[in-house]
Amino acid sequence: MITIFFRICLTTRYRLDMQRHRLNCQRMDWQPLDFDNPREQVVRKNLKDVARLAGVGLATVDRVLNERGGVSPSTAIRVIDAARQLQMKRPLPSPYSRRLRFEIIMITPDSSSASRINATVESLIPELGSAVTLQRRFLPAKRSAALAGAIFESKSDALIVFAPETAKVQDAIAAKTASGVPVVTILSDLPTTPRLSYVGIDHLRAGRAAAFFLAQMLAADAETLIACSDLDYRFEAERVAGFRQAWSELGAEPRNVKVVECARSQRPFWESVAAAIRQIDNVGAVYSAGVGSHLVEQGLVSAGQIGRIKFIAHELDETAKRLLLDNKVTLVIDQNLELQIARAVDHFRRRFGLKGDSIPDGVPFQLHIRDNLL
Repeated sequence: MITIFFRICLTTRYRLDMQRHRLNCQRMDWQPLDFDNPREQVVRKNLKDVARLAGVGLATVDRVLNERGGVSPSTAIRVIDAARQLQMKRPLPSPYSRRLRFEIIMITPDSSSASRINATVESLIPELGSAVTLQRRFLPAKRSAALAGAIFESKSDALIVFAPETAKVQDAIAAKTASGVPVVTILSDLPTTPRLSYVGIDHLRAGRAAAFFLAQMLAADAETLIACSDLDYRFEAERVAGFRQAWSELGAEPRNVKVVECARSQRPFWESVAAAIRQIDNVGAVYSAGVGSHLVEQGLVSAGQIGRIKFIAHELDETAKRLLLDNKVTLVIDQNLELQIARAVDHFRRRFGLKGDSIPDGVPFQLHIRDNLL
């Protein structure tokens, strides 16, 4: 009787397992492979290609593509990335069933830029829904060295980074990407790191645009001060290089361009700007390649030049808007911060299988004059 009872139990369990297996196959639109069938041999070859490209075994590929579990998320994403690259003609699963965490890590911006970032994050929440949490981590400017530590220690699934191009930052990003955490840079690129993408503007062209306008506005002997914060940030160095390049191409006198790097001085930024203006005999313009508009405004007021010389700024923040309306700023070049953050998030959503469309890398900069705001 006991033997008969166990046979009945085993038979019943076998039937239930087979029914469950058939339901899974129907749900996944997948059937067990018959390797004697030529068509299935092609499928097996494709799976081998995926395994080879992802650097895993065939059984791991089978587990990932058929959602059988037992594979770490980092391995699963490698398999799915390989399948995408090979353009497999089948629906690809998402390796993540839990809520993903994306994080913005950057030096604390001024209050106006911080408001733009916070507003952008809030606007993205309805679209992200329960699938993604988007966090922000701002570090004081005086602790810029701590940026590398924040990147390295982050537990998030993906990072949006704005940082100077230092050896510690490069090493931290290399370590995160090697562990399977994608990094997208905004505002300033870090091409010497294995980041997934850069979604900012072309700063070289932005600097060229500033030179183009000032070359048309200024007298031939007028001098221009380029106000920078820290040339360790690639975006500032590229803006300066673009300005000098276009300035020379337009036939303007290269000696009429002076550069002040405020971070190299112990004095406040606005004092560095004011002192540099006073040292120029025939100052005609200030181009702020990286110093906040409110600090340049303080410097111009201190030097007695506010509203008297041309002023080209970056970022359409509240100060820049006020100065435009008061005719104290000539032109503002805005780098579209909101679109940069949205693009960075879209890159991650596509990476993690939450979005299918391809994502453009760069964003265009925008030019604003007083009439834009009236």
